[in-house]
Order: sequence, then C-alpha cells, then structure tokens
Amino acid sequence: MTYERLNERRRDESTYLQRKWSPFLDQNFLQSSAKSYQLYRRTMRENVRRMEPCMTDPEFPENDSSLYYSEKPYRFLTNLQWMRPNEISPNAKVRVDGATTQDIIQGELGDCWFLASLAALAKRQSFLNHVLPLGQDANSPAAAMGYYYVRFWTFGEWTAVIINDMLPTRNGRLVFGQCLDRNEFWVALIEKAFARLYGSYEAIDGGFTLESMEDLTGGLSVQYDLGDDAHPDLFSRMTKAYKNNTLMTCTYRGTKDKRGLISLHAYSVTGAFRIHFRGSIIRLVKIRNPYGDEEWTGDWSDSSELWAEVSLAEKRKIGYRKKNEGVFWMSFEDFKSYFGSIKFCTVGAVSAPGRTWKDRWRVTQTKGFWQRNVGSHRREARDFAFNPQYLLTLLQPDDYDRERDDWSQEGKCDLSFGLMQQDKRHFRSEGRENLYMAIDVYQIDGKPPSKLGPEFFRDRSALVFSSGKYINRREVTLTASLSPGNYVIVPSRFYNKNGGRFLIRIFSENLIEFNQL
Repeated sequence: MTYERLNERRRDESTYLQRKWSPFLDQNFLQSSAKSYQLYRRTMRENVRRMEPCMTDPEFPENDSSLYYSEKPYRFLTNLQWMRPNEISPNAKVRVDGATTQDIIQGELGDCWFLASLAALAKRQSFLNHVLPLGQDANSPAAAMGYYYVRFWTFGEWTAVIINDMLPTRNGRLVFGQCLDRNEFWVALIEKAFARLYGSYEAIDGGFTLESMEDLTGGLSVQYDLGDDAHPDLFSRMTKAYKNNTLMTCTYRGTKDKRGLISLHAYSVTGAFRIHFRGSIIRLVKIRNPYGDEEWTGDWSDSSELWAEVSLAEKRKIGYRKKNEGVFWMSFEDFKSYFGSIKFCTVGAVSAPGRTWKDRWRVTQTKGFWQRNVGSHRREARDFAFNPQYLLTLLQPDDYDRERDDWSQEGKCDLSFGLMQQDKRHFRSEGRENLYMAIDVYQIDGKPPSKLGPEFFRDRSALVFSSGKYINRREVTLTASLSPGNYVIVPSRFYNKNGGRFLIRIFSENLIEFNQL
C-alpha cells in the first residue's frame, strides 16, 4: 500500500467517524479516540507486510520544503540530516516512564506557543493519549516500521495525521522540540505531526497559545489581562481551573527587570496555591518554561530564602522541589506584574479507563458561511442584518451554590462563546490573512420566525454582550452571564469583500436550544 493510499483511506474513513464520534456532542472521549485509531491499526496490520520501512511522505518529504517555505533558507537551517529515533539513540522509545511536563525542551524553532500548551497537556494524560494514542511502541508493527498516528482538533473536528519517524537533526541531535531524556521521542513526533498538518516547520514558528491549546484539546480558550486590570476574582478562577484540570498558559510582557524571564515568551501555568507563611496566607503560582531551564530569579524562586520559612508539609502539599528543570514559583502579585495575560482552555467532560475528570461544560457548535459582499459590521444596520443570525434559547439557570458562587450569579447562565474562522496558517506561504470579525448577543422577546431586520439593529439597546472590536485572530471569544430567555447571536466581519466559513461554539452548564434563523 502506498503512502498516498494509506492517507486517502484514513481521510475517507475518518470523515464519517469524526462526525459520529465528535468528542463534544455528548460522546465519550475514549470512544472518539478508539474508533478512528482502531481503523488505523487494522489498516496497518493488514498492509504492513507490503509496505517499505519509513516510506517518504510525498506531502512532507525529508528535504528543505518541509523545513521552510521562505525563499531564503529559514534561520540558516541548512546541512540538516533526517534520522529515525533508533538511529539517534539505540534505546529509543516513544515514552520513558510516561510523559510529563518536565520532559519538554524547546529547540531552535520559535514554537514555544505550541510547546507551552503541550506541557500543560502533559498534566492531563487522557488528553495526551488522545493526541498520541498509546500502543505505538516497539511492539507495534506500524511503529516498528516507522509510522505514527497523531490527532489534532481542526475547525470543529478531530483530524488524524499519519507521519513517518524521520526527524531533522544536526550532528546526530534533534534540532527542534525534544525530550530531556535523549531516548524519549514523544515531543518530537507530535511536533512533526503538527508541522505536517500546516505544511512545514516554519509554518508553526510563532503563534498564540490560545490556538494551540484548542488544537490539542478541542476546548475553548479565553484570555484574561493581568497587571492593574486583572479580574478581582482571577486567583480563585485559577485555583478552580487547576482543580478541574483546565489548561493554563501565560506570556511574559517584557520589562527591563527580567529576573530570568524571557521577553515575549510563552509559559505553562501548572498550579495555583495558597500556603501559610509568617502567620498569614500567601498566594503562589507554579509556572514552567518550555526551554526546560532559565527560571525566575526573584522572590519564591528556587534560590529564594523565603522557602526556608515554609514547613515541609506545605512544600509537599504543593509539590515544591528545588531543581533546575524550568519549573519555578512566583507570588501572585509578581505574576500579575510581570506577565501580560493568562489563557484558560476549558475542555468539557473527559473519561478514561480507571479515572474520570468532569467539569461542568456542555458544548453546542454549528458551522456557517459568510458570502462575499453580503453583510457588514455592526455600524451599518442595513447591511448588518444580512449577516447569518442564530436563535439561542436558555431554558434554565445554572446551579447556584451560596458558599461557592457570587450572589450576582443566582438565576443566571454562565456561557462562553467562540467564533472561529478557518485557519490561515495552512496558507502562510501564500500570504493569506485572517478576516476581522466579532460576535454579538442581542436579547429579544419571544422567538422570531425569521431573521431580524435592520430596524431591530438600529436600536442598540438590545445588545447585551459583544466581543468588542473587530480583530483578525483565528477565533474571538466572549464570556457572558445571561438570564434564561431568548437571544439572537450575530457573527460578522468588518470587511465583506471576502467570504469564508466560520464555526460557532457555545459552552454552557445546561442544555440550550440553538438554531439558525
């Protein structure tokens, strides 16, 4: 079987499975993993004897076209050799004693935005095993022949990416993402699959952790600003997110007083804790640098004398250890001061053998299309009415806990909205850019039988929530606390000369009704 036929069959068979086993349509996460992966394993078992070891992938060959698309050699990535893991290390394994956050080391590629999310994912093994399924080791016929199956979430569906295990090296060492243990290769394999998904390694150089967290989980990412504008309940949200296994990342804004931090660099947030210190309670944040070294050197760093005043029991409770592995601690106040933003990725309910995580989110999603030269931005009510419109009905308020929830949440529904356009990263080499877009929520009485007209949108009093300014990100998000009732959701873009597909997702605690008008 040729490489082209293998991927063709994978695409044809997985299309049906992705629809049927979509992880956010109230299906079991393990089922969505197992069904498509079983197809791959059966296909490989049936054909592996007729396949050559580590065949060249025509869509991602072992040459410069898979490294970069620029006219000039990208970052002087020349004279590289493509090698298999067993050529790099005689004891090569996909995982050595499992996969952990501390395994990940960034190489010469500027994909910290992806590796920081991968490090956060490593704390949630059921998700990591969904991206890179277990059973792909030396005992697997496919892996022994040099083939691996990796999965990413793309525009509302899980997409399987099959790769060979030829990896770019220099002098026998990996040049891009890698594991701290030279015998371990799960990081390099996932990174290669991600590069293949988008066409080249250069295509994944630079990006947003908001996006990579979604690509690895299918969740919805929301960003909160830090500094003086930080939300007053942010630390409580961080502790709750940590307990619910929500992924978190942050970006260092860059100041003159760096204290070991790297400007414009993405980090993983791996915990938020309260500890007893000098007779009071202090809030600490646990952070990891994807480089695997270069840690914070201020208060609560590994070398800080403040740790001497913390009891051994407190240290054990929060998992503190003094070791140069890229993991460090900061006070919450320093964290807000030095970092510019924090990103949360909520991923819904997940099941795995022997263990269950469950948070409270249900997910409703639908795809739509903007026609060229039809519709407009919200300032033009006449044309704005020609945008797609959706009726949202909230049937009942969220559960309310007087001890846990703020009084203002009683009788309300907490929702998160995401409006996503098709990713232009695939077309980086062609210079394509994202559309400027926004999403708005209008409250209405009753259920209209058809789309609302311009008269409704001229009166802006019905607008209850908006994502704000039109921005050219892959996805814009909006969090809102709404009363039960009826609402109209309008996705729009600022310039209508270009059409395009979009995806709307709504995360809610309870079931909702959502239909296009």
